[in-house]
Amino acid sequence: MRLLISGSVGAGKSTIAKELSKVLKINVYEVTDLEKINPKIIESVDEEGVKILDLKEINKTLENFDSFIFPCHVAHLLNIKDSKLLIVRAGLPELRKRLVKRGYSEKKIKDNLDVEIFNTIMFEALENKGFDAMVVNNEGKLKKRVEMTLKNLKV
Repeated sequence: MRLLISGSVGAGKSTIAKELSKVLKINVYEVTDLEKINPKIIESVDEEGVKILDLKEINKTLENFDSFIFPCHVAHLLNIKDSKLLIVRAGLPELRKRLVKRGYSEKKIKDNLDVEIFNTIMFEALENKGFDAMVVNNEGKLKKRVEMTLKNLKV
C-alpha cells in the first residue's frame, strides 16, 4: 500500500502514520527520511528556516517504494501511482493548542488555522486529479481513529 497522509501543520499526520504503520507493517517515511535518500527533495530553505520541498523529486523518490506511508503537509499535491490519500483534520481549539505548544509565532499559527478554516488541503486535493481522499478528524481516542481509518482503507 502507498499511503499519502496530508493535513495542516499540527493536525496529527505523523501520529496517525505511526499507528497505522504498526498495524499495517508498512514503513513511514518522513521528509527527513526522504532527504537522506535524495537531498534534492529540498528545493530551498526560507528566512524562517522552513524547508521548501520539490514535489517532483519527492514523487521520483517515493515511486521507488512498493509500499510506504508518507505524512507531509503537501502530500495531497503528489501524484504517486496507486496511492491513497488520507487527509487529517483537527478542530481549531485543539490545533491552536498544538501550534502554541510548538512555539510557533502568532502569524504562523494564524496561517495554519486559516488552512483548516478554509479547507485548503481538501480543495487542493480535489484539484489534483486521481485522488479519492479519505478524511479523518484527529481528535479523541487514537485507537478509535486508527480503527476507522483502517475500515475506510478497506484493510
